[in-house]
Amino acid sequence: MILGFLFSRDLPLNSGAYNRLEDSVYRQYIAQVQGPVTLDTFDYISQAKAALETSEMDTKEFETALSRLEQTVNGLPEGAWLVDETMFLNIYGSESWYAQRNTALVALLILCACLSSLFSAEQNSDLRKVLRSTPYGRDRLFWTKYGVAFGVTVLVWLMVFVQEWHSASKILGEVILNAPCRSIGMLQDYSGTVRTFMTILCISKGVALMVPMNICIFIASKTGGFEKALLFNGISMLIPATAYRFGVHAISVITPIRFLADGNILFLNGNDIMLFLMWLAVSLLALYMSRRNWCKVA
Repeated sequence: MILGFLFSRDLPLNSGAYNRLEDSVYRQYIAQVQGPVTLDTFDYISQAKAALETSEMDTKEFETALSRLEQTVNGLPEGAWLVDETMFLNIYGSESWYAQRNTALVALLILCACLSSLFSAEQNSDLRKVLRSTPYGRDRLFWTKYGVAFGVTVLVWLMVFVQEWHSASKILGEVILNAPCRSIGMLQDYSGTVRTFMTILCISKGVALMVPMNICIFIASKTGGFEKALLFNGISMLIPATAYRFGVHAISVITPIRFLADGNILFLNGNDIMLFLMWLAVSLLALYMSRRNWCKVA
């Protein structure tokens, strides 16, 4: 867990995938006036145009950037702010998928390593039989262990995804965080501010993390020993997740990592939502089978 914390806190979030050289002047202009669109915004554009008219240098690039800025301001939806959405897209945009998948893969790796021993240690000997013979060695002990597993999962969520939220907030800055969601193209369908969206996104990743948690517990309860549990969790959970991280999109159906990264439930279409519900049903079935296996007689 400590090693996971040390490793996860240095994961890069800003992919730079949307940085374009031709956008540099345009983004510099936005940085000067980003925020709510007011009369001051139009005054700034007018003054910048006037300054270019009296300049003796080649101003073509600056004129193009100013013209683009003016078009952007005039095309904003009602109530939207003028912001540098490239900064947001460099973290959460579709072309930034590899940075998001890195974070999700680290979370899955820590979770598998921590949970593999929780329900498997007693299977190395006859300890399971002894536990089943005690008054609280079956149902109560199972749910106590499950509570520990849930606590570990929450810690992983705090270490990885809440840390991701905190780092992203520092990168974006207060103006973008306080801007309405409609200020950013990919968030047009959401209400509230960008900060609210990011908070809901972070919480949704915590919910999605429950899916691999239940599956890891089931595998650990069936394999008999920490080494086997870690091996089978690696084969069934980490290998497909790693392949998905390196761009094997065809494998996305058989790994829940997509719901922790760029396939988060907030961005899903109808078919993907059905897939998430299927994974959720599989995880609940895995939880049921884990409890039944733990509490069975003999």
